[in-house]
Amino acid sequence: MQEWSSLNSSTRVTPTANDASLPSGAYKSNFGKISKLPGLNQGAPYSAAIIWPTPQNDSEKFPVLSFAHGTGVGSTNPKSAIAYHEVLSFVASFGFIVVAPDSCPLIECAGFFAHDEITALKSVKENPGLHPSLASADFNKTGVFGHSMGGISTIVSDGGGVAKPYRPADYNIKAAVSMHPCKDSTINPAGADMPILFTTGSSDTICGSACSDKFYAEVQHPAKALFNIAGASHFEPTYLGDASEKYAIAYWFACHVKGEQCDRVYGSSGKALCEQVPSGRTLAECKMAGTPGTAVNLAAKRQMDLLV
Repeated sequence: MQEWSSLNSSTRVTPTANDASLPSGAYKSNFGKISKLPGLNQGAPYSAAIIWPTPQNDSEKFPVLSFAHGTGVGSTNPKSAIAYHEVLSFVASFGFIVVAPDSCPLIECAGFFAHDEITALKSVKENPGLHPSLASADFNKTGVFGHSMGGISTIVSDGGGVAKPYRPADYNIKAAVSMHPCKDSTINPAGADMPILFTTGSSDTICGSACSDKFYAEVQHPAKALFNIAGASHFEPTYLGDASEKYAIAYWFACHVKGEQCDRVYGSSGKALCEQVPSGRTLAECKMAGTPGTAVNLAAKRQMDLLV
């Protein structure tokens, strides 16, 4: 797959999209490193970036999100904390701890990268001493997101893998965001269990917006969304783009994981997310289905089905 290998370090970094009319999170975001994250197996290094909000009091707890990078980025070309800095920082500012495995840095792991995306959630829960910020973690509410290859693995982590290797309820996953995913033989979007947002761009020539269109149509969960930014390339959520989808991503997680910002996701129209575009950007397409209540009720029903 042509991704970061086609680029070099001299490529200009695009200024990020910021819009004061769209709310940012209330927390200061911090970046750190976990030198070894137990259980990762998709190719060394087995470290991870960790991004966390500064607590405003001693009793605050923050849900944990696992982020999966794209092909050829992670520990190299460049690190996730650099390539996805704006999106990761912005999401964390809404009160989330984000763990981003550095594994699978050089090859195409595709949907198999879901193993490390899921393992990141398991590992930090079982080993909270891996980083001081995990003392404030709420492991009862988690989520998954990723870009390109990581967008593929996110679908699998959300239950949308062939033969369903993972059930998100087993890891307390409440929502997912698949950013610019490609076609892959490991995914079956119809199996996705939790609310899922697909982001893409009309000028994505690597995965193509048609992939996200197809996956959105196949998802059977009633809480789903498609956010297609006009003129955005495959690299829009990275330091090579302006990260204009960061608002939609953060609000989606805030609503479905924390019960906040739902007016920005649904609102009275049921499609308020389609309005969360920074000034100077427009959407080529936006689709939505479901409500916050629908998502919660269906998740509970699926949990009961597993017990029958």
